[in-house]
Amino acid sequence: KISFLLAERIFKHLEHLGLLKEGMTVCDFMSGTGRVNMLASMRGYSTVSVELEKHFVDMQVENKKRLWKKAQFCNCDGGV
Repeated sequence: KISFLLAERIFKHLEHLGLLKEGMTVCDFMSGTGRVNMLASMRGYSTVSVELEKHFVDMQVENKKRLWKKAQFCNCDGGV
């Protein structure tokens, strides 16, 4: 599991280097709780999440629901 702040720094760095550009897809092959995918979606990227453990897949579903509720509450798109 990765902190949102660290993931945000990584995204900003990759964008600064030109390695991550608008229209690209972010793929997280060990997505765990889905934080990288949620952050990528919020930054406007398409995402692919791969997780084999059902426990983490269930966590991703719940995290996505929570994020969607927050986005609706603040009248945001949410990107997911």
